Amino acid sequence: MKPALHDVLKTPLLVVALSGRALACAAHKLGIPVYVLDLFNDTDTQACALASQRVASKDSVFDPK
Repeated sequence: MKPALHDVLKTPLLVVALSGRALACAAHKLGIPVYVLDLFNDTDTQACALASQRVASKDSVFDPK
């Protein structure tokens, strides 16, 4: 059985992207709780996310360390 849409919208979303702002803000507008890991962690992203973190990069690529 598929979960009801209102249950899906309550499930937190983790966005991992070079720049997660657009996805985070879209999720926020829908009422979906969102957490973000990206290379910038700008104030717009922070405003849309429950929590966000800047991830270190090496040549604009995620640094696994």
